[in-house]
Formats: sequence, structure tokens, C-alpha cells
Amino acid sequence: MSFPASNSAIPRKNAKKNLATVPLSLRGKKRYILFALNVEGVSDIAPSRVEQAVHAHLVQCYGIVGMPFMRFRFIHYDSSRGRGVVRCAHYAKDAIIAALVLFSQFEGKPATLRTLQTSGTIKTLKESFTSNGSK
Repeated sequence: MSFPASNSAIPRKNAKKNLATVPLSLRGKKRYILFALNVEGVSDIAPSRVEQAVHAHLVQCYGIVGMPFMRFRFIHYDSSRGRGVVRCAHYAKDAIIAALVLFSQFEGKPATLRTLQTSGTIKTLKESFTSNGSK
């Protein structure tokens, strides 16, 4: 069986520009949460390990079915300062903060995770993230 030759099968350089993107007004509001992680006896933790532990904890709290509605995303973690940023939907902010506060163990060691600040833009949190003092 042969397929008819058409121009749509040929990959184009600017194919992404031709795709319709979701308008900003339909993407939904986001909240960014700045947190600090303190693990007893551990000073330098790889960001991927923190991301995995936080995500597993949230799945344990809300399940696989509840996670997509929260639109949770791990944005950044600075291992030298023990601070990180996560993103979620604006209506799930309080639920995410409640789950983060309940985070008590990191790889079997006692840990505390506290939220420092929330914001609607990442720009505001970048200023707090890079500042020396915590809020």
C-alpha cells in the first residue's frame, strides 16, 4: 500500500509557530511557593532527590487521582541553602502547603519542611530566594 505524497508529511523548520497555543487567559492562575528543607545530619542534597521525595509525599497525601488537579510542578532547589520553589494551581495552594508541612522524613532521616513565602509570580520569589535572610 502506498501513501499519497503530501506536504504535511514533510517536517518543517517553523512547525511550532504554526501550532495553535493556548491563550494566557485560559491557562489558569498559578502560585509559587518558596520552601526551606532541613534534614538532620545532612547538609548537601541533590535537587533530584528532593524533587522525588516531595512528589512521592504529595502522591501519598492526595493520591494519583488528586495530583493532576493541583497542577504541581517542582521548579528549583538550591542544595547549598536548602531552599526550593514549587508551583501549583491557585486553588490548590493551601492543600499543597498543608502537605508540605506534614513532610517529616527524608530518606529515613528526620526532616522539616517549612514554607517561607507564596507568590503569584516567580519574579517576586527570586528576590527572596537569593536574599540572605529568610522571611
